[in-house]
Amino acid sequence: MLFVAAQYCGEATAQDRTPMNNFREMGGFAAPESVVFGGDFVFVSNVGASGKATAKDGDGFISKVSKGSGMMVRRDWATGLNSPKGMVVIKNTLYVTDIDKVLGFDLKTAKQVFSLDLADTKSVFINDIAVKDNGTLFVSASDINAIFVININKKSYEKLAIDAPKGVNGLCYEAQTKTLWLNSMGESGNGELGRVTDLSSDPTYETISSARKGTLDGLQIPEKGLILYSDWGAPKSKRGVILRYDTKTEMSRPVPLHRTFGGPADFIFDNETACFYIPLMTENKLWIEQVAGILTDVDIIKD
Repeated sequence: MLFVAAQYCGEATAQDRTPMNNFREMGGFAAPESVVFGGDFVFVSNVGASGKATAKDGDGFISKVSKGSGMMVRRDWATGLNSPKGMVVIKNTLYVTDIDKVLGFDLKTAKQVFSLDLADTKSVFINDIAVKDNGTLFVSASDINAIFVININKKSYEKLAIDAPKGVNGLCYEAQTKTLWLNSMGESGNGELGRVTDLSSDPTYETISSARKGTLDGLQIPEKGLILYSDWGAPKSKRGVILRYDTKTEMSRPVPLHRTFGGPADFIFDNETACFYIPLMTENKLWIEQVAGILTDVDIIKD
């Protein structure tokens, strides 16, 4: 990875500060919303020049970036989408949400190989997506406060029988505990972190009341007991952060990144390289940063 090195200047105290973070800022995107790894590449979904998350305007696209060099390979790898958002990869297919559809693209050719219409749900904000297994996906519908379970092989879906929080957004399935983690945008910064258990028998939603609230978006579990999630901060500000929640200590802490962000959306963290890939939706940029000691070198946020 090619980076520019700089001293960290975030919110952590001097004692907890990471001495040196390696980071790279990439431009050329159009309201980037989500990132996913596919082989040696990073794919970035772009809502489009209008930045309208629910507009069927045809200006959405997916970009392809080299994971090794951090350079753009093809800005318009897949085109003709409306407002693509959450993405996952299963085998050789990239699945992406697009307003009221879930689409699939061949990773090698960029040819569309899958389409599932969810218009009957009345949602126009199918948002994040998570993998349960090779044949099952979860997707969030932020505008109707619902989560749907998709059967890829049958091209069918059903609503998960829970009362999802308002503006449900980020999703991450933890296979080890058979738990679906989620977060939400809420209203006026009161979005929450939560989880769904007993998925196969009696799905039960639980709010993680000890976790910091906010306008929440991206969500990832790099290891058991550690939850990473993004918070946009105040609307139209550039005070967004990535947060770390420890299920044992029940503490929310900021990850010591080089700066705060405008619209940190559906990021990804690479355990092997300790690199964050963060789409900055309101800045039209992709931020890549390597952080030493990500599991310990953080500062407690006091609510």
